[in-house]
Amino acid sequence: MMLEQAPVIEKGNTLIPIRFVTDALGGTVRWDDTERKVTVIRGGKMIDLWIDNPDLIVNGQRVTAEVPPVIMNNLTMVPLRILSENLGWKVTWDPQTRQVTLQ
Repeated sequence: MMLEQAPVIEKGNTLIPIRFVTDALGGTVRWDDTERKVTVIRGGKMIDLWIDNPDLIVNGQRVTAEVPPVIMNNLTMVPLRILSENLGWKVTWDPQTRQVTLQ
């Protein structure tokens, strides 16, 4: 599978296309157009993120990300760190190839 949008670095944070990554790692993504909200569910964990808002809800608790989710090329891009920390994804970085691997 190929990413529709490459990850982007924003203020030192890696933003990733949420649907592609969540689908690949066995999660579910829901979009609420009225609220401009993305809900990510994986296992027993749930994260609600709003476009252009750094505040999100992780399993009922408010958390503030360093950068907010954004829309790029009609795709929702979200901060990788907040997802990996809260959904239990293992992230590795290869500085030589500049490649991020998620498991």
